[in-house]
Amino acid sequence: MRELKANQPLQDIVTILHHQQKTLLGRISQKVTALQLYSVHEILKEWELSGLLVKKKARAIVTGTQGPRKGMIEVQYLQYYLQNSNQDTDDELVFYAEMPPQLLSEATGTMVIEYLSKELCNNLIGEMVFNNKKAMQEDILRCYAPPVIQEIIGEESTTVKIPALSTPQCPYQH
Repeated sequence: MRELKANQPLQDIVTILHHQQKTLLGRISQKVTALQLYSVHEILKEWELSGLLVKKKARAIVTGTQGPRKGMIEVQYLQYYLQNSNQDTDDELVFYAEMPPQLLSEATGTMVIEYLSKELCNNLIGEMVFNNKKAMQEDILRCYAPPVIQEIIGEESTTVKIPALSTPQCPYQH
């Protein structure tokens, strides 16, 4: 990593700091993705062991409010988790259900302004950090999920059929 030097042009300093920030955010995102997916995996395994989950018969519904959905790491993991035991079906195994915001009929002007300000802030963050105003509507951890899923599946069994995982371009790696 290049170090900052005295009398270095401001643009060079900004470029170096931006690169260091992306590198650090990428490493943190990889760790967070692994922690989150391994936690989901442990919960599902406990449910299987206790008889609460029968993978071969299971379907998953991931629910949430409006927010990041494209590439959601939990959806990615559940698709591969369930796909390995449901190889005989072409049915969709994982569904995403957006829940309506609470108290929608009782929304006040203040609530609408607060919601709008959050959306505008997210657009600004997305534009500044990822050069994409809509980036905050995507799961920024999505590209770190495939290697973690591969690792989890590999630990489960070396004989399990592992579908090809696509690796989308990560926001911190370009």
